[in-house]
Amino acid sequence: LGVNHQFSVIITLILVSVLMSVSTALVGPLTFYGFLVATLSYQAAQTYDHRYIFPMALAIGFLVITGAYFFMYHIFNAQGVVSVIIEMFGGITFLIVVLRKGTL
Repeated sequence: LGVNHQFSVIITLILVSVLMSVSTALVGPLTFYGFLVATLSYQAAQTYDHRYIFPMALAIGFLVITGAYFFMYHIFNAQGVVSVIIEMFGGITFLIVVLRKGTL
């Protein structure tokens, strides 16, 4: 039909990246934190039964926050905001999930 598919896909991925960065800047790291906890919960539980997912998500969410605080204050010796660590690991997890599955 005359549509350059490769170019369209690249433009779409660039637009999605820009929109994700703008929404994260406006909302904060809460978006990546929720995505990170949900993704890790589904992978750890290996089921879609919410009786197992909710407690798993609670435990993983607690571990992510305490782990981020531990890394920030004890390993990096930084007096900064933990959101930097959450954004870094959340962004990496988002890219891994998108590249592995090929779709959002």
